[in-house]
Amino acid sequence: MTIVSTTFLDCSALPVARMPGLPAGMAQTQAWLADMEVLMAAQTPFVLVYGVIEMSAGQTEEVESRKATVLWLKAHRAPFQAYCKGMVLTCRDDLADQAPLEAMSDPLSKAYGVPVQVAVSAADALTKAQALA
Repeated sequence: MTIVSTTFLDCSALPVARMPGLPAGMAQTQAWLADMEVLMAAQTPFVLVYGVIEMSAGQTEEVESRKATVLWLKAHRAPFQAYCKGMVLTCRDDLADQAPLEAMSDPLSKAYGVPVQVAVSAADALTKAQALA
């Protein structure tokens, strides 16, 4: 197993790289982008598993964070797609956010160029991540 040291991501169980949720603000976005570069430099395939994303809680990216992510992706698309085997978004236990997350999955897949799936629980997220890996 490859050991990768990251700030924002939990990479202790690669190829599954866990995130607590969507990056909140520029500091977390920059940490996420730095972690992506660490993973790509390690040349280790990975699947991003996002923790519970509560759409109704109003989790939105700041404009500057989104801009930084878009610019980073333009510069790193090929290596990102080479090593990231997919993303899994986890919805709340009550499934209230399942439909909005499902609606986000296709646009995210097109933007990042990797498969994006929605999980209904942490166990489901792990199963989907392992299948993508």
